[in-house]
Amino acid sequence: MKFFTDNTEYIEYVQSSFCKENTIANSKKKAYTKKEITKILYNNIDYLNYINHICNIYAINPKLLEFLLYNKDLDFNKFKKAIEKQYQFLTVTKENGTVMIRGLVESAYQTVFFNQNLINACKDIIYLIDRSEDFYYINGKKSTLYDLMYLFRTYEPKNLTRYKGLGKLIAPVLKKFNADNLSNCWERLKLSCLLRNRKIETSREMDYAEIKAINVLIVLRFVNNV
Repeated sequence: MKFFTDNTEYIEYVQSSFCKENTIANSKKKAYTKKEITKILYNNIDYLNYINHICNIYAINPKLLEFLLYNKDLDFNKFKKAIEKQYQFLTVTKENGTVMIRGLVESAYQTVFFNQNLINACKDIIYLIDRSEDFYYINGKKSTLYDLMYLFRTYEPKNLTRYKGLGKLIAPVLKKFNADNLSNCWERLKLSCLLRNRKIETSREMDYAEIKAINVLIVLRFVNNV
């Protein structure tokens, strides 16, 4: 069984094969270094989960949702033109002040109420979109953040079990930790916090799973007298 004490370690593990077969470049076609790719993947590791969660609730195609959010700040006429140009089987109308999108996307009929309620529900997705390139080039093909993260996920080993922080580990697994690997995990978690893009001043700035993992380690260190 292989353990990953943070997302960076997991990304670096999967990235070795990902980078061998793919070239990722920014919107100006400048290729990213391996270190830069690691940072992009790390910052957006939950992007697919956020999108898929909203798509399951609202029954929206994930690529369509992403495209709508990328263009959400356009005025209605430009928004309508952009959507109908990208998706030839969709029609965009405004009814009682609400933007409606109807039609086929990948053989599935879509009915989207693109209103403030949906936009608010997508705040985590928008946060990541706003901090990313408008588009990327993957092996020379113009692609979105969704394309990039989806491709990366296909390189995840089929027999790999991921845990969102050690707090997710079940009791029998936790028992496998001895003093040496426990201490190593503790130091790596502290280092992970320190290497964040911004200095961590309070626990509120830390990822919930990381806080939970540290709490588990504190208990384990006490029990094992590490």
